[in-house]
Amino acid sequence: MGLGETLSGFYKGIEDKWYDFLDFLQSKNVPVYKTLIEPIESRGIPSLPAYALIFVLLIGAVGFVAFVTTGGLGPGQRTFRVSVYGGGEALNGATVMILNEKGEIIATNSTVEGNAYFENIGAGGVLTVKVSKEGFEAAEKSVDTNARDSVRIDLESAEVIEPTPEPAPEAEEGDWTDPKQNPEAESLEGRLIVVLRGTADNAVVGNATVRVYNARASTLIAEERAVGVGSVTFEHLEVDTSVVVKAEANGYLPYDGSSKPITIRPGMNNALVSMTKITQDNISDTATVRISVVESGKPVAAAAIKVYLVNSSTPLLVGTTDADGFYSAVLAGDATTIYYASATKTGYFVSYSDLFNPPAAQNIYMIPITAETAASLSVHVTDEEDDKSVAGAATIVFGYFPNPSGTTPWPISETVSTNSNGSATFVVPRSKPVLVNVSKGNRVGTAYKSLDDSANQSMDVVLALNNATLVAAARDMITNQSIGASFTADYNGTLLSSCASAPNGNCTLAVKARRPITLNASATGYEPRSTELTPITNEYRFVEVSLILSDALNDSILGFDGLYAATNGQKISSAMLGHTYYSQYYFATRNANMSGVFERIGNDTASSRVAAVTSIMPPAGFAYSSTSFSAQPQNGSCSPSRKCNWIDAQYYGDRSQLMKFNVTIDSDAPVDPVTRKAQLRINDRSYVTRLDSYLRNPFDDVLGVAPSTPLPSGFTAKVFERNYDVLTESTTCQNGICLSLRFCQDGKCGPDYGFNATSMLNMEPGDEGYAQLEIAYKVELYTDAASAMNLTFNADPLYLFVTNVSVPIQGYRMAHGGSGGPLVCNTPDTSKVTINSNSFTLDLSAMTRCSDYVPYSQSGRAYTFTGVIFAKPKTPTSRTDVTSGYAVGSVSTKHETWMQINNNNGAYSDYADVEAVLSQPNNTQPQDANPFEAVYTGDCSDLQLQDGTCHHGLVKIAFRISAQRGRGQNSIALETNPSHLRVISAELRKEGEQLLPPPIVQEGGFSYDVGAMEQGDEVSGTAYAVAVGQDVYSQLRVRHTAYDSAGPHTTELSKNVFVRSIPTPADTNMTSYFDPSLDNCRGRINIYFHPEYTEGYRLTLGDNCTDLAMRVTPVFPADAVTTELFNDALATLQYTVLDDDGSSGCYESCKADGTGCRAGFSAVVTKGENVLRYNSELATCPTKFRARANDVSYSSVKIKIAITGSTEHRNVTIRVLPDLKYRSLFVYPIVTTY
Repeated sequence: MGLGETLSGFYKGIEDKWYDFLDFLQSKNVPVYKTLIEPIESRGIPSLPAYALIFVLLIGAVGFVAFVTTGGLGPGQRTFRVSVYGGGEALNGATVMILNEKGEIIATNSTVEGNAYFENIGAGGVLTVKVSKEGFEAAEKSVDTNARDSVRIDLESAEVIEPTPEPAPEAEEGDWTDPKQNPEAESLEGRLIVVLRGTADNAVVGNATVRVYNARASTLIAEERAVGVGSVTFEHLEVDTSVVVKAEANGYLPYDGSSKPITIRPGMNNALVSMTKITQDNISDTATVRISVVESGKPVAAAAIKVYLVNSSTPLLVGTTDADGFYSAVLAGDATTIYYASATKTGYFVSYSDLFNPPAAQNIYMIPITAETAASLSVHVTDEEDDKSVAGAATIVFGYFPNPSGTTPWPISETVSTNSNGSATFVVPRSKPVLVNVSKGNRVGTAYKSLDDSANQSMDVVLALNNATLVAAARDMITNQSIGASFTADYNGTLLSSCASAPNGNCTLAVKARRPITLNASATGYEPRSTELTPITNEYRFVEVSLILSDALNDSILGFDGLYAATNGQKISSAMLGHTYYSQYYFATRNANMSGVFERIGNDTASSRVAAVTSIMPPAGFAYSSTSFSAQPQNGSCSPSRKCNWIDAQYYGDRSQLMKFNVTIDSDAPVDPVTRKAQLRINDRSYVTRLDSYLRNPFDDVLGVAPSTPLPSGFTAKVFERNYDVLTESTTCQNGICLSLRFCQDGKCGPDYGFNATSMLNMEPGDEGYAQLEIAYKVELYTDAASAMNLTFNADPLYLFVTNVSVPIQGYRMAHGGSGGPLVCNTPDTSKVTINSNSFTLDLSAMTRCSDYVPYSQSGRAYTFTGVIFAKPKTPTSRTDVTSGYAVGSVSTKHETWMQINNNNGAYSDYADVEAVLSQPNNTQPQDANPFEAVYTGDCSDLQLQDGTCHHGLVKIAFRISAQRGRGQNSIALETNPSHLRVISAELRKEGEQLLPPPIVQEGGFSYDVGAMEQGDEVSGTAYAVAVGQDVYSQLRVRHTAYDSAGPHTTELSKNVFVRSIPTPADTNMTSYFDPSLDNCRGRINIYFHPEYTEGYRLTLGDNCTDLAMRVTPVFPADAVTTELFNDALATLQYTVLDDDGSSGCYESCKADGTGCRAGFSAVVTKGENVLRYNSELATCPTKFRARANDVSYSSVKIKIAITGSTEHRNVTIRVLPDLKYRSLFVYPIVTTY
């Protein structure tokens, strides 16, 4: 008998005793059935749980006796009710028979809605009730009808052994990462942002060298220069790596972060380096260092000396020994400060002093590198995991010499990376002890060896896997009670550790970190179980495994372990768009012909498509699946190229295994427009087959054990549901608080993770082109508000300056912090609070007094409010992080994101600001456009370019350089691609005065030495170039270089330029009657509108038409030309008469067939083909232009064709020329219409 049957029998035994007790009360004339039991059980509710507190009935019995004198089936009451249930639900169509004490059937009936009623079944007494229904085992019960009016009978399934109970909820092992923190939380890499600031004034420390070391191996990982902006970012650092930061900058004491190691976590990691300026105040306490460097008793001159604080590897002093091998210097500190020193010189091994307190003199003993003293040490690094060679491992050698009193190893080499064979070679002293440290990512290795006196020696170092510890315990899956169990931990089939725990206890297993560890648990009388987890470095992870009694496993069980990030194997509680996860299960079956697992993502409607199953492990022996939301099965498994909505995986016989289903979230999954979240729903069930029966867990009351169609295991059969929020990158939800940030600037919004802002440095609100950054915040409270609430915001002051923030409370300042009546909130009339800082904390406790506020506990709806943070993007950077939070009482949420800041017109460093803008005559491109679109002018002569008669003039390059540090030598350069932009002239001015001689200009630019520049000095320049490229992208560079003893310091601005060719007007292929000087339109006007062209070139006329001529005679005083407007974009054009000799009333516009004529020039602005006609016989034509006898007048009109709302236009002069060669004999024309 299984556990389920045991529990069921136990319940039935208690239920029988319950009804016996009720019978006893009924026999004492207490009508409990009619007054208490029937009203409950007639609704399908068992009376035992409803009246578990039996003493209530006992107390109430006294009251009932006072007014009740009869009970049971008396002569006037002959109705008896039988209630029939199966699987906890009322059964219809069950056959109910009533038998007397002789076993004779006295009545039969069938149940309707679970009840069967019997009238007049005799004088009562003890009767037998028998119930049967197809698919269920028959049941019977004896009932004393003198005491009871009803009875309930529960039927058991005939074919199905009671399904294995659903396990109690699994104990949470705890999420290590959660994408709610940030979208990078699932990554195996992190970035380290090092910010350098002055200790006293928090000033930016620029021009610093920053180095990152592995804290455990002392190997150099990365080195960067922080120039100007006072920060530097180190990308692609492996998580769990312990690092230290060291920095050096001119004018500051060196910084050594050895005492502050940082463990890299996914996403953003920060290190604030506080550097102390060297001033008279901090060197008031000084000490003199005296060092003597010798080799075999002889002084060593010109040896490089570095002096360090103890436990630091960043030198305080750097110098050289004199001719006598001595070095002395004064440094900050006193006689209690401990130092050490190193000496290096070409031809010698690096050597160290002992630790010392000045002014005590120290000796450093150096060993020359010779054929007799030097050995070649080959270090070979292998991986503990697979014993393969490790390429790219950072390797460093330490020595314990030359001073015998020293026990600390000193570095005697630089950090070197192993080659493709996993080897690195070092020159080291013979017959000395050495220590070799290696690192790669978050792993390190070390080896010690006393070298012999041979010339070639070798060492092997193993790159070790990191360690972690599992603290394991077990519990009963059904009762939730702690039990004793045995555990083993494996990696790749290799046993790592084992232990045993007692009931209410645990045991520990030593395992490897960041590797998928299989944890196996077993206990006497229980089914063994395996699970998989990936602990992080040095983690102590508590794991509680639920085991099921073997007797309780009647068919199948599918234990859900959780949803894990595929990238790092960590359990998560919410997912991210576009990421991949795996759902992990424990799957066990008993007495199965076939074992199966069904998993479906979402429901069966296409609108719920959020994710897909993309793989399964272990592979199924046979699988049904579907790539759509159809219940129609297809053969085949799932893969990244065959994404499934559901899969039914089948295995032969009994199983006891770990299962994984890879689930990939769609990157464009539909998101709720209010919460900005999607829902990932995982539906699953297990089953076994026995002959033709399907035993499903959970049990499906409709299907029972019958196969379904079209999927035999049942597409719509009952399932377990697992639900997860799928978050977007703009929102973080924690502790019932959701906070969203939405970035917009100058009409461009998003993306909200990595928004590309434009720098407004050196600009102020109100300046032309100033565009503030608007960060819209939205708070949703899925919890009740508290009396203390605040919104926080923080950004690096170097990159972002918050001017003000809007608050959704009218009269915020009056409401802030006070008490009183309701407030008006969430209306367009918001308040603005001035910030003028990079961070703020805004008290929003008054939101509880908003008239529209309703607590979440009362409404079940989130209270939502919004506002805008107005900010000024400052120094350009590829990345700066932004953090915002909202706190309700003691709980809060924190949203982390980042943005980049670009300045198309400027480059900025610790040495100079370089800015430049471009312009061109007749070119409406903004000066700061990126790219700037210049128009080809290679068709114009030099004279036309200079006198302004070219259609577009020279490209003007205006630039400005402002020195941020004074230096004695500075140069400025301009570079272009001369085949795209050919520079023809340049001028420079320093502090307003022209620099002479002027720059020597080449076609590709110039370079000019401007001499000394003090901090704040400014050089401006103007250069002119001819745009000679056609439809090509190009770049120009403006560069400033400052020179000092440390070398050149360059600040360079690159600007993108696109040189566009002039649109070529279409050729009319017509020959004009007149000379081209009179008619270059060739007898017609074609007008073209090109919406894709840059403004200034969208409107063109065929043949570059500017002059049109018509001819009239006294015999025929009218002429006409065709016009055609090509305007697919349906732009609105208009014409204006610019010059008129009085004859403009003689022109009319007609359709192509000559109909629909009306006065004016509308033919040139009407889409399609039309006719422009000169007709001196029009009523609007003045008399002086009408034909008389053999005379006809000359006409000249200039019109402008323009794009409505734009300054872009083209002009055409129309002339009508009289032809008097053909004269008339009549006073008036013969033809008066056309």
